[in-house]
Amino acid sequence: MIFGYCQRTHKTKQGTKRRKKGLLSMIKNKLNKKGITNENSSDNSSSEVKKGGPLNKTRKIEIGWLFEEDDKKLKQVRLKTGGGTRKLDVPKMCTCADVLNIGKSLFFPGDISAKGPLSDFDLEIRDFAQNKLDENINVGEMYDTTKINLLRFYLVTKRKLSSVSRIQLPRVTSTVTRPTSSNIETPAKSKPNNLPTDIATRGYRSNIGTPATWIPKPDNLQPLKSTGACSLTSNIEIESTDILNEAITKIGEILHKPVSYVRILSNGEAEVGVGSGVERDTFSAFWSEFYAKYTVGDTAKVPVLRHDMGVTTWQAVARIIIKGYETCGYWPLKIASPFLEEAMFGTVISDLTTVFFNHVSHSEREVLKLALNDFDTVDKEELMDILSTYDCRKIATADNIKYMLTEIAHKEIIQRPMFIIDSMRSVFVLKQEVIDLDEFTRIYARLTPSTKNVLSILRFPACMTDRQTLVANHLKRFIRGLDSYKLELFLRFCTGSDQNTEGDISVLFTEMSDFAKKPIARTCGKSLELPLDYENFTDFNSNFNCVLTSNIWLMDMI
Repeated sequence: MIFGYCQRTHKTKQGTKRRKKGLLSMIKNKLNKKGITNENSSDNSSSEVKKGGPLNKTRKIEIGWLFEEDDKKLKQVRLKTGGGTRKLDVPKMCTCADVLNIGKSLFFPGDISAKGPLSDFDLEIRDFAQNKLDENINVGEMYDTTKINLLRFYLVTKRKLSSVSRIQLPRVTSTVTRPTSSNIETPAKSKPNNLPTDIATRGYRSNIGTPATWIPKPDNLQPLKSTGACSLTSNIEIESTDILNEAITKIGEILHKPVSYVRILSNGEAEVGVGSGVERDTFSAFWSEFYAKYTVGDTAKVPVLRHDMGVTTWQAVARIIIKGYETCGYWPLKIASPFLEEAMFGTVISDLTTVFFNHVSHSEREVLKLALNDFDTVDKEELMDILSTYDCRKIATADNIKYMLTEIAHKEIIQRPMFIIDSMRSVFVLKQEVIDLDEFTRIYARLTPSTKNVLSILRFPACMTDRQTLVANHLKRFIRGLDSYKLELFLRFCTGSDQNTEGDISVLFTEMSDFAKKPIARTCGKSLELPLDYENFTDFNSNFNCVLTSNIWLMDMI
């Protein structure tokens, strides 16, 4: 019985071995039909079909982007600025030249990147050790040579010399001029006086030329004489009802090209006014809306992160800053100066605590200043409540309050908007010859409006009658009584810009009916026409205030 059991077990084992050999033979035959030889055991057969073996025709690679900085050092571009490391499968026969083309499509979609257009760069492909590669070698050969698990390639971009020269050298001066007033026939008819008194009519004199060139320092601006010819540049139509998005989309894409601006009213018709005044007013309107929607803070505002504002959008805002300063000397004065210093020069010069006091609200400012100057008298509960709104994690004392405020200021003005700073820096770094550090420190003092400098730029006729002298005194008294906000409105009404600009404001006097009595400004010529028929200062003050606060300023003169 035991003998029979042993016989049966032996036969079963032999049958199992025969079946295994039969299966192995079938596998070998199938592999041979596919052109694959197997000289060793079944272990060798299985090893050949592993990933990367003869049956696998693709391999995984990584590709990154190295950008050559101004100091000739290669720096990897991060994902948030359009770079990062990309993983993909490529054929084994894919050459380095093919990898270069793949890198161009990944990092320069549509031939555009965060660093600039593709045409501005020389490109090459390098390996994981940043060594130059022969464009004819393929991925499979590199895997066989290096014996590493995952190959990494780098797309290296170097700015072309012609591109650098185009950015840094001054442009050839060209002008945008229009026919002089002597060449324009004006119908001899009186202006209609059916406009409501709260509408400010602002016109533009045609004999004031507008520089449309690269201008390193706006304080060197000089009025250009009109030649009588009309040298047209590209027109940009800006929807007045959506000036923020329109400017970012259209002005933010044009940095070097001379342009003129045409404003489209809410009824779809083009505004009649054209010229340098429209240009200044366009930048003023853009920044006014930008402050309201894209920044936080009192008088020192800081841009905030938004889900709909990416790298390219913030770069467009940086281009608008440069464009406004180059063409008409306009600068976003309400943006906190340390923010722009960090974006433009990579360092902070201004006193962070002082700027932070202008960033917080008036009530918070009073408490923080009291804590800094006389800590024992400040309301500790109110102080801690204010500090907690800025994520303060320490208990304030007389010894550490100054250092804490500096830390909080740095966090709120520099650290929190760092993504925006990095995005803008890629534009500013190419434009440091336009605004150097010394020029930057003078901008805020020169362009910030004050009662004294506004009064100093008023120019009255050399000889005035008693009535004209009375109205002139009304104007000076009116300006002295304006707060900072209305002072900006006054400048914008007269010049198109809500900050100091080059040149004086000419004050003229005219006879008007009671119904049409209102100030008239011609922003291109920077002139202000005042009616003579004011009964007293109260009448003048009420009339001018209605104009400034109406927010309905029509540019209807050429």
